[in-house]
Amino acid sequence: SKNNKITNKIAVCGRGVSSNKFFNSDYKIHDKVYLSNYSNEDLNLTDYIKLLEKNVVIVANVSEPSPNIILFFLIKVNEVIISRPSYLVRRTKKERSRKSFKLNLLGVKVRGLSNATDLDKYPCTLDNTGILSIYEAAIYASENSINKIYLYGFEFYSNPYNKKSLLRNDCNSPEQYKEFQADNKRLSKNLDYLASLYPKILFVNNSLNKYKFKSKNIKTIFYQ
Repeated sequence: SKNNKITNKIAVCGRGVSSNKFFNSDYKIHDKVYLSNYSNEDLNLTDYIKLLEKNVVIVANVSEPSPNIILFFLIKVNEVIISRPSYLVRRTKKERSRKSFKLNLLGVKVRGLSNATDLDKYPCTLDNTGILSIYEAAIYASENSINKIYLYGFEFYSNPYNKKSLLRNDCNSPEQYKEFQADNKRLSKNLDYLASLYPKILFVNNSLNKYKFKSKNIKTIFYQ
């Protein structure tokens, strides 16, 4: 049956402009996709249709941006991961824990990050839900002898465009916009560090990020 056919092509989609490469063409070659912090504003109806045949993992930050829950009932969502240690994902009054629980409506398992015990320790120190989505994909790939992960939409604020909107629209002020842009190097270094821990996996990075990664297993393909 179709479900048993694993093509071993994993995609991780951030919200940067190069994620359009996944949704315009590359979606055809992938059977598992991690969506990082996607909300309904990032997806149009044809995007939802392109996700119909995929195994989807939703990774979201603690404020739980969510795609259209109704449309997602038609899509195979494997699991939802909140980018926090598990103890902050359960119902608790602790600071920096979940408040919304909106993603529980999808009716699948909602969990915290793999092997995360503390906000001040790795993997939480990767400090970006997009990079933590790549971290989760790397764990899955390692456990399933998959040696390639395709990344889309990880400009890390180096480009003024998101998938369907302007980066500026994500910011509350011009100062915050500048802070986002200034964060490019730190986030790029965090991805570099993560890749260095998984030398057997090739990270095919479709992006407009011009950062020069030191890890030999990050191959950047400049998005056209």
